[in-house]
Amino acid sequence: MNFPVVKQVLSWIAMGGLFASLLVAAPVKPGVKAEAPPIPGTVVARGDAGFLSLMIEGGNFVMRFYDAQRLPVAPDVGSAVLRWSVRYQPNDERTLLTPNADNTALTSEKTIRPPHTFKLFVSLLAPEGAAPIDEHYVVDFRD
Repeated sequence: MNFPVVKQVLSWIAMGGLFASLLVAAPVKPGVKAEAPPIPGTVVARGDAGFLSLMIEGGNFVMRFYDAQRLPVAPDVGSAVLRWSVRYQPNDERTLLTPNADNTALTSEKTIRPPHTFKLFVSLLAPEGAAPIDEHYVVDFRD
């Protein structure tokens, strides 16, 4: 009997059992909260208002809003202004984000030139006729 071969076969069987045990989901215990779903992009916590996410999609900024449970919600602001420094000119770049057609996010019309690594200054603006909003954030943006 060839013992190295037997040891190899036994190790394969043990590894198969290990992988099988990893595939079996652990039961959820009562009273234990499920893990919150991940939010894509650069995430900014807004306190009681939830979260917002900043991404560049198709060359344009997209800002999505999430509640405290990290579930998508419609924007609760009218628009947003973004400002960031660039290397190709002395002045900062700026863009206005407005609601998209289905009111699921705020988007920009301006194409954002790479590299997409900069300090981003975000100001949220109230809808027309609503009380002013005083929300401003500074974000280390990397896309």
